[in-house]
Amino acid sequence: MSDSPRPRRARNSLTVVAILNAAERVSSAGIDHLTIRAVADDLGSSPMGLYRYVSSKEELVEALLDRVLGRMPDVAETDEALADL
Repeated sequence: MSDSPRPRRARNSLTVVAILNAAERVSSAGIDHLTIRAVADDLGSSPMGLYRYVSSKEELVEALLDRVLGRMPDVAETDEALADL
């Protein structure tokens, strides 16, 4: 076991985009794997470093959902409600 600390990211090197990219990678193993700590580990950061950008896991999940759902194409509505489902 080594006594040297693990390397850390440079201060202020995180971005919301990088955090969401890491959240997508982590959650690809299942939403139960998505934690602030797991995302921080993926980024080589500390969990506290992420809280500057997201205030909670819930906010992270919400931002990730917005991102993923934003990729879905818009579907034009018709006059038939059942067909629109």
